[in-house]
Amino acid sequence: MPDALAILDTLGRGAPVALRGVSGGCIADARIAEFADGSSVFVKSGGGAFRAEAAGLEELALAQAIRVPRVLAVDDGGLVLERIESAPACRDFFGIFGRRFARLHEYRGRACGFAADNTLGSTPQPNAPLAAGWEALPDGPGDGAD
Repeated sequence: MPDALAILDTLGRGAPVALRGVSGGCIADARIAEFADGSSVFVKSGGGAFRAEAAGLEELALAQAIRVPRVLAVDDGGLVLERIESAPACRDFFGIFGRRFARLHEYRGRACGFAADNTLGSTPQPNAPLAAGWEALPDGPGDGAD
C-alpha cells in the first residue's frame, strides 16, 4: 500500500503503527490507519477519483445536515479522512436520519450540478451545471417530478 503510506506521511503523525483493512467499496483499498499517539484515520488508496471524492465530501459538509468526515489529505493516489467511529443507533435514529437527509437535499450549492464530473463506484456521473439553474427544476411532490 505504498500510495497510502506516502499520503499518511503528510499528516505529521509519524508512520502508522497499524493498518487495518475494512470492508465496503469495490474500487479502492480501504483501511484504518492507527498512530502511536492513539489517533486513527480512514484511508483509501489504489483506484479512485480521490480529488473529486474529496471535493464532493467538502460540498456535502457545507449543508451542515449530516455528519460528513473531514478531508485530511488527498492526492492522485489516495484519500485520508477523519475517522468516524461506528456507534449503536439511538432510539429515534431513523427519524433523525430521515429529517437530516431531507435537509441535505434542501441544500442548494452555487449551481444545479457540480464543478466536476466524478463517479459513483465505477459508474460515470456527469455533473455539468444546468444552464437554466435551479429555476428549471420542479419544486417538489405533486409538481410532476414524482
